[in-house]
Amino acid sequence: MKRVIITGVLFVITAFYTTSCANHHSLNKLLKTYDVKTPQACESKNGSWYQGKCWANFKEDDDGIPADEIDSVVEAQIRQIEQAKITINGHEYPIKMVMPEDDEDRAMLITVFSKNDSLQSLVIQAKREVIEQHNTPFTAEALLFDSNLIEDVEHQDHCPVATGKVTGNFTDSDDMNLHFNGIVKDVAGKEFTIDFSINDALTGAGLSTLTIHEDQAFLNGGLGTVTYKQIKDLITDHPEVTTLIFGFIIGSVNDAVNMHTGRLIRDAGLTTKVLADSAIASGGVDLFCAGKERIVTRGARIGVHSWDGENIEGRNLPHDHPAHQYQIDYFTMCLGAKGPDFYFYTLAAAPASEVHWMSEDEITQWGVATTIIDAPEPEITYPGIPDRLKAAGYSFGNPAANTVILNTQGGPATALYTDEFQQIFREYGGVDPEKIFCINVQQIQILKSTFFQNKKISFDEAGKYDKENIRMLAEIVRYFKSEGKNVILVGMSYGAFMVEDLLAEYGDIADKYLISGGRLDMPEQVWKVFADGNEVAFNKGIEIEESIKINDKDIAASNMAKLAAGYGQNRYTELLKDRNLSNVVYIYSTRDEAVGRLSDEEINFLKSKHVLIIKGEKGHMETMFSLLKKGFGLLLAD
Repeated sequence: MKRVIITGVLFVITAFYTTSCANHHSLNKLLKTYDVKTPQACESKNGSWYQGKCWANFKEDDDGIPADEIDSVVEAQIRQIEQAKITINGHEYPIKMVMPEDDEDRAMLITVFSKNDSLQSLVIQAKREVIEQHNTPFTAEALLFDSNLIEDVEHQDHCPVATGKVTGNFTDSDDMNLHFNGIVKDVAGKEFTIDFSINDALTGAGLSTLTIHEDQAFLNGGLGTVTYKQIKDLITDHPEVTTLIFGFIIGSVNDAVNMHTGRLIRDAGLTTKVLADSAIASGGVDLFCAGKERIVTRGARIGVHSWDGENIEGRNLPHDHPAHQYQIDYFTMCLGAKGPDFYFYTLAAAPASEVHWMSEDEITQWGVATTIIDAPEPEITYPGIPDRLKAAGYSFGNPAANTVILNTQGGPATALYTDEFQQIFREYGGVDPEKIFCINVQQIQILKSTFFQNKKISFDEAGKYDKENIRMLAEIVRYFKSEGKNVILVGMSYGAFMVEDLLAEYGDIADKYLISGGRLDMPEQVWKVFADGNEVAFNKGIEIEESIKINDKDIAASNMAKLAAGYGQNRYTELLKDRNLSNVVYIYSTRDEAVGRLSDEEINFLKSKHVLIIKGEKGHMETMFSLLKKGFGLLLAD
């Protein structure tokens, strides 16, 4: 019963291997019972006795791992995962996870591997009919991507960097191990020789990350076997941690192990918590429910749906079917008497291809939360700061530090990133909170979020709100400059345009600037689409794809597009021509799908202004995050 939620869209993982072998259980087969009256008679027919019935085609090991075997099972799977490598042009890189998908006539295998501290993907796809011959090598298409296709669906660069063909061989039909080798080429004709093997353990590995800060641990990503080890190591090595905070949890690819991970959390007495900007779904909700205390911050999204396995959905099996027994036991442990009913509620709430986002009433009704709280009002914790500025942002780090980093976040969004902001700057930026004071500055659409979520604004109004945003940003910059601080102003994505507009409007008022994921002169055909409340994406960072229509009912998204267009209409090569930009670090991507790559004219302008340019070659978000530390290193070098 493997499932994974990716950026709000459900992708059902139907096993690549069992699909190839045509070993699907039919629903009728799973519902078959023997007409016997005792467990002994059922056993004599090799059936499974459950809820007073003898089920003909269910085996006790179909799902579920005995508690006394889970550690050895996980250890064996972790060894297999850690040994898995992909060789590209003679260099080995660790494979992190494999995700199989298929349709009626084709099967696809996404292999995510780590290269130079970033995740890349190799997609293998072939006709099912050629895979079904286990003893015969088969040829498959191969596509190499420079992003993590499993989790980074919203921001990935959809175009492969290289394509070609590989030969596949089953090396072990029982364990469904496969070996691939072949060659892919990029557009310039450069060849990449690829050789790798995969095993069944990789399909349940997961891509979760766990970071620790004082008495809290932050969990993100897809759950799996790796998550069990992360949580067990956390409990053993960090007894000071009492709260496990769930950020963006895309689901579970190994439900059998995930339930044991939940038991680790419950046995350790950990509190689980979701923040206002958290989004958890599917197996992420299962794991959250394991907390002894469960804190839900208003604004968090909690999504449920039916499980799916081998072309059968849990919602289509009767309540007395033994396939439910493990989840029933698990949710009884988590939620007590409400557990079984909650489990069946999740099956009925949405099919496997969809997600139902729970209302606060439902969260309360089912006891998913032991406590529901309002998000604390963000504030800048700095001695002596005027009250009008205290609520103008969220801060972390050392207020006594000489250097202050002011960030204006991307999006635009109607919520201020707090813990997420801190996590990004610490993890990706390498910021030492003992040496630097960091602030994420408020924006007008955040301070007046209810208004922007319920009333459509015009494009002209958007421009006025944009000016208010940079006015507030300038006020914070000037305050900390008056305090004698070394002020570094950071803007990423939408924030990049804000920093450019601030420089144009107010001049060089900070000490240094980091601009990432923006444009100087957005093409007219792009910003005009945003001005109408819709969106545009770039193919390969160059070609403008068709506009993306925003649902008329999504007032907030339409308003955010107009705010982006308010800056996008400006020609900053003209507005900044008389400004000092020699203290600016500018990060851009040649394959930015969100704003497009910089044009030659934009690059030449930056060079003429003595801007330090850093070029990336990944997608929008991945470039900004992967190069953030390098950008800070250059700005803090003095």
